[in-house]
Amino acid sequence: MRMKLTLMAVSTAILANPAAAFAQTRDFGSAGGFQVAGKASTRDEPGGCIALFEYDGPGSTKTTLFRTVKPDHESIVWLTVVNFEWSAKEGETYELSYVFDDGTYDRSAYGVKNDVIYKGFMAGFPADEFLPTYAKSASLNIYMGDTVVDKLKLTGSTAGVALFNRCWTWVLGTERAAQAERDRFKGIPRDPFAKTGN
Repeated sequence: MRMKLTLMAVSTAILANPAAAFAQTRDFGSAGGFQVAGKASTRDEPGGCIALFEYDGPGSTKTTLFRTVKPDHESIVWLTVVNFEWSAKEGETYELSYVFDDGTYDRSAYGVKNDVIYKGFMAGFPADEFLPTYAKSASLNIYMGDTVVDKLKLTGSTAGVALFNRCWTWVLGTERAAQAERDRFKGIPRDPFAKTGN
């Protein structure tokens, strides 16, 4: 249940409007057809990286890779797949198989919607294992039991994941710098008068 709530929180913040969620970001440009942007952490929100890819074909499938420095999430990369012809229900669980050239991931994915008309699903994967698999694969076929959900070509994934990882390195660097700054002032209250009642 905790994983489901986490997925729903991420999907609400990022998928409802990826561009707005990553306002005031660093644009890393594009590579292999992937548009990549990064966001440094603020006082209220953790930083992260997002990579968007849009496909031709029925329903114009869109995929999103997302990774955040939110505590306990650094080792996870989230993959969403949405399509404007699908009727997936937000919050519903779907048992899916993600079949790459060299391996298969079976996952409980959760229904999401993007920009109202795009609906699909989202699942988390171990980043250090999943990203290299994603990068070196020529295709990703997704199944729900015996039903083909989608067949996606990953011809630009090597370059796209490399740019995504470059973004992640930048995000981690901003985190280290921010932590060093916090450590400088550790022990000094933000407002020393807050407890005096004045």
